[in-house]
Amino acid sequence: MEALILVLLLIGLVVWIASKTSSKKKTSTRREEREEPEPTIHRVGIKITVSGPDWSSGGWEGNRKFAASPETVWVPSGRTVDVAGFSIPGGMLYVGEGLGAVQSAYRAEPALINPALAVNRRVADPTLRALSYWPSYTEATPAARAAYLSWLADGRRAPSADTGYVFLYFYGLERRVLSDAQQSATAAAEVPAILQEVERLLGIYGSNHSFVGYAESFLRYCRATKGLLGRRYESPPPSQRAGFELPFDLTLGLGQMVAEGKPIPPEWAFAWMALHPETYLRTPAQRCPEEFKTLFSARYREKFGEGLVIKTNKTVLAVEHRAASASLGGETYRKGLDVPDIRAISGPINRLREIGLACCDELDSFSRYLGRNPDAKGSISAVALLPDVLISTSSGKEEDEIRALVNQAIGGEGYGFLRANDLLRCWPLKNPGKMAKNEAVQLIQLLERWGFGVEPDVRFGGRPPADGDVLVSFRLPSERLHSPSREYSAAMLILHLAAMVSAADGRISPDEERHLGEYLESGLRLPHPEKVRLRAHLRWLFEAKPGYSGVKKRLEGFSENQRAEVGNFLVSVACADGCADPTEVKTLTKLFDAIGLDTGALHGQIHAALSGGRAGGEPVTIRVATLQESGYAIPIEVKQPQQPTVSLDMDCVHQKLAETAAVSALLGGIFAEEEPATASAVLPEAGTVAGLDTAHSSLVRALAEKTSWAREELDAIVSSIGLLLDGALEVVNEAAYELLHQPLCEGEDPVEVDHEVLRGMLT
Repeated sequence: MEALILVLLLIGLVVWIASKTSSKKKTSTRREEREEPEPTIHRVGIKITVSGPDWSSGGWEGNRKFAASPETVWVPSGRTVDVAGFSIPGGMLYVGEGLGAVQSAYRAEPALINPALAVNRRVADPTLRALSYWPSYTEATPAARAAYLSWLADGRRAPSADTGYVFLYFYGLERRVLSDAQQSATAAAEVPAILQEVERLLGIYGSNHSFVGYAESFLRYCRATKGLLGRRYESPPPSQRAGFELPFDLTLGLGQMVAEGKPIPPEWAFAWMALHPETYLRTPAQRCPEEFKTLFSARYREKFGEGLVIKTNKTVLAVEHRAASASLGGETYRKGLDVPDIRAISGPINRLREIGLACCDELDSFSRYLGRNPDAKGSISAVALLPDVLISTSSGKEEDEIRALVNQAIGGEGYGFLRANDLLRCWPLKNPGKMAKNEAVQLIQLLERWGFGVEPDVRFGGRPPADGDVLVSFRLPSERLHSPSREYSAAMLILHLAAMVSAADGRISPDEERHLGEYLESGLRLPHPEKVRLRAHLRWLFEAKPGYSGVKKRLEGFSENQRAEVGNFLVSVACADGCADPTEVKTLTKLFDAIGLDTGALHGQIHAALSGGRAGGEPVTIRVATLQESGYAIPIEVKQPQQPTVSLDMDCVHQKLAETAAVSALLGGIFAEEEPATASAVLPEAGTVAGLDTAHSSLVRALAEKTSWAREELDAIVSSIGLLLDGALEVVNEAAYELLHQPLCEGEDPVEVDHEVLRGMLT
């Protein structure tokens, strides 16, 4: 009996253990069904397939087939519905049970709000991310459902809400338009209101690129199917690019203009160039975006007038929308347009890029200046570096003051004297009282844009203005000069020397002035702009009376014949008024000594010049005798109109002075006192270095001569090429970084040159 009881107890224990195990398995199965893993997305081309739970085997709701009609669960626009204690206004929702997904009747519609499902109202925070990558109300947790219902009840407008809730709501709108509206007239009538609702959502959640991509493509497709895209080019072009493609609206507007044969206006051309995925914009375009855009528009108009006209190409533009909701199975909807696709042609965009690159080059100096002086934008020193077309007609205070000073000095005569102090107080100087060379260049270039010139000009051999200096301002002719010609440099030397002689006696006689004026007008074969500048320079010479400092050293490169010709001309100037004043003779003696000529022969040359080659060596007038003086009276010279007082072949003098490059290289700086000797010009060589332009390539080649350069030496070299030192070094260093990832030059003074990098750039 005891054995029977023991057997029964054992059987009961086995049955109890078996029932517990079966219960655990069922619980585990239900949990696995609820905690279904997130579907894996496979993208093949433009199609999307979804792998995950087998919809036909039940998925979220078992094997039950969903057969409800969309019309029975759709809440129209403007209606209010209550779900789990939340009052949701506005409608445009699926609320109820039994609605299956579009692509599978065995899976619940993700956007369907099922009132029978649990909602945890204690945790209703729509800012928390609680939904999966493919959100579904049915599969959401009770807390996530509460958060979604809370967001809907609040008007679907909280900007801090997680985008998953926005997408879940968007799924329902997308289905209503792309599926229901194709079979239901009622749904089709609601499409305009739904599109308006999507636009509202974009206004709130437009910072999310994923939502923007789906929502905008949805709107475009819907409008295209209804023929509601309109003329996109009548509105401003897009200003930003989302992703790696041209914005569709930009492509559409450009294509419409091409189809209608309209010229592309500057703002659309700029957007095409700037937003193209293959366009690389350099630093000036990024540092100075407003100036870059304005300059691009100006250069574009110069090249294409009203705009570039493009021939229609055969490739047709199409609108595509890939469904966001899994209910639609990732289907791609496509609508072809009667508009050419400009993305299929490369010629026009290449031409626009060329303009963009040229504009970057024009803004290089301005951009670098702002890079070194971030707070200087709008200052007169920064404005001076802008291209002409960017200088506004509405000037700043300093610009107005400088214009007034120059206008007042010139008056109606075309030339006038100007005190350097007045200009210096209007300019932001690094060193008070004196302009640096690059500052002087900026000022002169700004004056040129207003039609004014100044002498002396640092670009033509002068020195920068300093306290106490007197300048000559003048009106420039329409044709401008930016560097001196050899002929100009030769003429400037002659005028320097002549002015020293003429002013030696404390006055400049009318004959001397006329003599030099005739030399300017007829003795030199110079173009009109150079004559205008030389006349201003001559006036400055008469006023400034340059001295002798450095003359002998700077004339060491002259040949004996060239020095002799210079001496002959100086004597002719001194004798131009028919006599040689003792102070003029004294000045000539000093100049002859500086030039390296025989001072003992000077009096013979003066005698020959005044006698005009008269036979017999008759005495000539050195100074007119007066009755009060005792001694022997010197006979008054008898004028002979038929024979000029000074017989000098000016063409011969000019030709001989300018006949060699060595002389011309010295002419521009002979009397630029207090300035270091200028280095010989670095002539551009054939070919370029490391993608640089000709001028910067020449600088790189010049740097090969030494490993260490004094800043003063380099400044002379870059000036001879027509560049500014800091900007030129920055350009060549950028090229070195791009090519070899190392700078070519380092240091301020001296500037050290890395010859390993240099060899890499040259090879």
